Amino acid sequence: MTLFLARAGKFGENENYFLENNVVCMVWQELTDVDLSNIKTQEQLKEILLNTYQEQSKSVPNWVSQIWIHLNKMKIGDLVILPLKNSRKIAIGKIVSDYIFDPKKKPYSHIRKVEWIEKEIPRTSFDQDLLYSFGAFKTFCEINRNDAESRIKAFLSGKKNTTNNDTLKHQLENIANEEVNLEETSLDQISKLILTKFKGKRLEALVESIFKAKGYFTYASHAGADGGVDILAAKGDLGFENPKICIQVKSGAAVGIDILDRLSGTMKKVKADFGLLVSWEGFKGSIKEEKKNEFFTIRLWEQKELVEEFLKHYHKLDEEIKSEVPLKQIWVISDDE
Repeated sequence: MTLFLARAGKFGENENYFLENNVVCMVWQELTDVDLSNIKTQEQLKEILLNTYQEQSKSVPNWVSQIWIHLNKMKIGDLVILPLKNSRKIAIGKIVSDYIFDPKKKPYSHIRKVEWIEKEIPRTSFDQDLLYSFGAFKTFCEINRNDAESRIKAFLSGKKNTTNNDTLKHQLENIANEEVNLEETSLDQISKLILTKFKGKRLEALVESIFKAKGYFTYASHAGADGGVDILAAKGDLGFENPKICIQVKSGAAVGIDILDRLSGTMKKVKADFGLLVSWEGFKGSIKEEKKNEFFTIRLWEQKELVEEFLKHYHKLDEEIKSEVPLKQIWVISDDE
């Protein structure tokens, strides 16, 4: 059994299709009509790519190695990691078919069927060395360093990650000089630090600080029973102007429809215009189905949205909070290739 990485488009545009249809697909636009099921060698594949992508011949060797994995190296029973850009979570599945070509499914005509085991695993569940591997730029690649396969199997079986700090430091040193996605790596490190520093009720303080930085006057409930209210926020020097927002913050397990219903009731009680439900661990399927019905009154923030808002307003946050998550802005060359 082997562990593979798959990606669902540069911007995560294919994620929903992969998850909803239980597949990982090879989406090279100019190859959607080309049946590759009879390709026996990488040289044959290379020849097809050179003829198809004549102006991008320098990229062909790299593409050959990636497509060959989807076409030939993946086997039934192998595990596949799918990093999700839209939610910044991780999906893990098991390959359950050989390569399938179906021209009726364009642009998803090159198919591997997958049985998804977990679809919404927080990235903070994994050590940094595994996250480095998950951040590889390739669309398909094999993940084989640092005993990744057995560690993922242990994770899926419910066993706690036992990698100690010395081992992790050694693993990170071994990959320090390799090409990594700096943006993804930085976001992972920031997320882990926020999780460490702002557990439980302290996450409310972080959310309140963000709203203050956004120009809101806020009221935060005291620790303990809050009657469904963690934070009230409104515009104006005294908080009398619109919009008036009722905010509920959860840092524990994924939140279900009962919490959304409670927030909706509390909004009416305090005469709030809008509601915001923040859940670091995300939301259960039931709440996501209801999301569209509350579109004009309630917003949902998961870890991804919270970190984005944290970074967007970082320079205006409370000094105490900035001291706990000290950041420095740098500029790097953006190379899409």
